[in-house]
Amino acid sequence: MDCIICDYNYVFDPRVYLHRFFDFSTEPYIFLVDEAHNLPDRARSMYSAELDKKTVLDLQRALKSHLPSLVKKLSAINKILLELRKSCVAEEKGALVEYEPPKDLIKAIREFSQKAEDWLVLNQAAEFRQELLEFYFLCSNYLRTAEYFDTNYVSYFERKGQSDIKTKLFCLDPAPMLAVPLDRSQSTVFFSATLLPIDYFMKLLTGDAVHPKRIFQSPFPVENVCLLIQNQISTKYAKRADSYAELASVIESVLNTHIGNYLVYFPSYAYLESVLDLLKERLPEGQLLVQERTMTEADRDVFLSKFSANNQDTLVGLAVMGGVFGEGIDLVGERLIGVVVVGVGIPQLGLERDLIKEYFDRQSGSGFAYAYQYPGFNRVQQATGRVIRTETDRGIIVLIDDRFTHSRYRQLFPSHWRGVQVVQNSVEMKDKLMLFWSRT
Repeated sequence: MDCIICDYNYVFDPRVYLHRFFDFSTEPYIFLVDEAHNLPDRARSMYSAELDKKTVLDLQRALKSHLPSLVKKLSAINKILLELRKSCVAEEKGALVEYEPPKDLIKAIREFSQKAEDWLVLNQAAEFRQELLEFYFLCSNYLRTAEYFDTNYVSYFERKGQSDIKTKLFCLDPAPMLAVPLDRSQSTVFFSATLLPIDYFMKLLTGDAVHPKRIFQSPFPVENVCLLIQNQISTKYAKRADSYAELASVIESVLNTHIGNYLVYFPSYAYLESVLDLLKERLPEGQLLVQERTMTEADRDVFLSKFSANNQDTLVGLAVMGGVFGEGIDLVGERLIGVVVVGVGIPQLGLERDLIKEYFDRQSGSGFAYAYQYPGFNRVQQATGRVIRTETDRGIIVLIDDRFTHSRYRQLFPSHWRGVQVVQNSVEMKDKLMLFWSRT
């Protein structure tokens, strides 16, 4: 092969990478990693592993009258998880975090895996075989991940519901793990339209090593986009309930300035749904499209097909930042003329994000930026990048949040955002949008 085009998994995932190509130093490979802003979180997933108590119990029931020796091994795993769940109850966040691998649990999982393998190699037909095989693979991944465990890992146990518990070996920093697959190439080029701040991505992808880097200017005329910041609305979690009506008013004002197709991105489904009811009161029902929580590929295609260059009336799609419509869609020309971004894209607060924050606070004092601010702003950049797709596209971008005018966010702005304007109210915003469209 002169060229292999594949998902990240086939190069970086220790479970499925292409051994026949990459286990022998016979080819001078160069890795070209597209959309590289996605690799850090993908790599964290590849080098993490989890199990839950419910899966253990379900398999135990399935094997009960068939393989008593395996049931005994599953019981040992379940007993350990039960004790750990009791320990979680006393923890403030309902989770127990440890900085050493869980040796007793690993020992019990290894004993089960060895026993399961003895039966699986017999290749006997059984109604429970697939369920057993899937759990065996989960255990294999857990044991493999335990071998990687070092200072860039944590082990945590988190309660789920009334009786379940999840155990996870969680990779905090993907750079040390990516070093091995990257050594299989002579050279690697990471690229993306949103690798900003670039030092942050260099740290997550390659560690502290210094490598050549280059930022290219946008090839699209700056005057083809009108970029506005509405900084009089706070979308912080504690203030969201106070923002719904004003948000709906701003969105309505944007849509009324020019007929066309628009996308409005929210930080969560809950926020979207809260504003949706108010928008239904202001806009004709046929003008609203909504990203659903679960959508098939066919549903997504239908959603995007509505964004036609031949639409005679305004159409607005409501979507979630970081979701399936947040990046990777190409609505050229009149298929999309405007994007409204609600908030700075900060990921939902949670245990894993907090663990990443604590880790990078220890490393460099930049925990909040690494865990929340930078990943969030990357979502914002991806959302705004849906508008201008060719040299002749024209469109508008409205960023809604007072934080966009703070210095810690302004310093993240890409160079082609140099024409950004701040507006204080809907009247001022409407005047600037009308002026932009009058120049078309």
